[in-house]
Amino acid sequence: MKRIWRGLLLALLLAALSSSAMAQTFVSEGLCTFTYPDNWEDFGADSSYDEEGRYYNLGYIGGSRYYDLNVSVDLYYYEDFADMRLFSADSATLRDYARSIESSFYEVQSSEIIEAGEYGIPFVVVHGVDQDGECLYANTIANGWCISLCGFAYADRGYRNLRELTEEDEQVFRAIIESFEPILEGSDS
Repeated sequence: MKRIWRGLLLALLLAALSSSAMAQTFVSEGLCTFTYPDNWEDFGADSSYDEEGRYYNLGYIGGSRYYDLNVSVDLYYYEDFADMRLFSADSATLRDYARSIESSFYEVQSSEIIEAGEYGIPFVVVHGVDQDGECLYANTIANGWCISLCGFAYADRGYRNLRELTEEDEQVFRAIIESFEPILEGSDS
């Protein structure tokens, strides 16, 4: 019984910490906004790998310590999905899309669809292992344009090895996704 209470208290504490600490706003002009922890830094976008009309790094945010959670925000274009809009997709299409995302991981620890923000934008969110190690990955797509967020944390100061992610990392990543809002044309956002 004590374990149950400890687990419940830990979950409540993590939820309170992650929700109250989300104070900064990431803005990708003309595209989206979301909030992230107040003690994190916005390291900016790295355009060195951008490819016109196909891929753009929108930004990189994270904690200042090498072992803190970091999140890369990217925009990809997939011509095969030019007609897909997850926000208007039926449940079978969402499940199929989630399976296609899951298939890119060596191992999937968890997978879910989160409806984010006021507009309920669906994101496929996967906690898995890919070629680089353990990560959290969130993805949504509209008209071929895919917005993805990838969360990971380093195990060493050399930034070569990734560490296992914690429940707190998952809570923070989930809170970031849940705060996602598109910037709609003609809106004041």
